[in-house]
Amino acid sequence: MMAAANAHGGSKWLLQYCLTTNVLKKTLITTFSGGHAYDQNTFCDGKHYYLNHGIMHVSDPLTNSWVSYTLSTSHTFGAALACMPGEAVYVTGQLSNGTGGKLYRFPIGGSDIELVASGLALPGQRQAAEYIQASDIVLFGGGQDTTAVYKVERGGKVTRVADSPLPLLLPDAYAGSLNFSDPSKPHLFSAQRNGYI
Repeated sequence: MMAAANAHGGSKWLLQYCLTTNVLKKTLITTFSGGHAYDQNTFCDGKHYYLNHGIMHVSDPLTNSWVSYTLSTSHTFGAALACMPGEAVYVTGQLSNGTGGKLYRFPIGGSDIELVASGLALPGQRQAAEYIQASDIVLFGGGQDTTAVYKVERGGKVTRVADSPLPLLLPDAYAGSLNFSDPSKPHLFSAQRNGYI
């Protein structure tokens, strides 16, 4: 189990803590273009995935190594990442050209993202994504402009589910959500400043 963070602005430093080794380390990554570590990262199958301005950085904290992949489709800030164990890291959010409504995945062991679905009712940015262990799905959606929520199953099948009472938002110190799931129950919980789902 690990945690990671960096500054919101132009920092190229990343903090990682690994419970397995009980090591806290500060790493300089020269290809980082700055902030948003709070939303654009996830942990999957023992590795840390961090998407930063069109580059997916993959870290193995036990070997203290990093590999970076320049993606064919660049994401700006506001991307949400969620791990489907053994399969892929799913990526949703606004693209650098301002278009939303798409879902991508970065396969485990892969080197680029693949389009999974388009035409989704997710026009903006700051969407949330969370793996629901009890159902073995990723729930994603919301953002600044909609309460639409979707699920993606193994293999990439995407289905719209019931809208959320409030827009799901990625974690943010200013106006975001704290999203989490209970591993034993098929529920997503989202704590927000203006309400609780």
